[in-house]
Amino acid sequence: MKKFKILAVFALALGLTGCFTHTIKVGSGGDTSGAAASETTNSFFVAGLFGEANVDVSSACPDGNATVVVTHTIINRILQGVTMNLWAPATTTIYCGGGSAEVELSAEDMQKVAEAPSMQPIIEEAQSEQAAE
Repeated sequence: MKKFKILAVFALALGLTGCFTHTIKVGSGGDTSGAAASETTNSFFVAGLFGEANVDVSSACPDGNATVVVTHTIINRILQGVTMNLWAPATTTIYCGGGSAEVELSAEDMQKVAEAPSMQPIIEEAQSEQAAE
């Protein structure tokens, strides 16, 4: 009977912890319905209080658009329960965006940009740098 009570308390504690997800958008975000560009498991300790996970989004998604999803799955929670909260793993998945940072402008659009009053200081600075060379 004592083992049953311990197992019931453990199951209740595990059930109360639940699964949760953090979603972070970088740039315009990534396509989470497609294939992941990267998936790693990060280790945290003492119920997740200690540890650090650095994610290099620029190497996984060169265009700079990504969605980073940090998930604490039921498997992560079971492993955390088995280690009695000493180890708290989390799964980090990176999804890249399909777009690019490039912009195509027509000759007319480039002329409009060059003639804009806000561009004049930039153009003058570039001209003075070119003249100094």
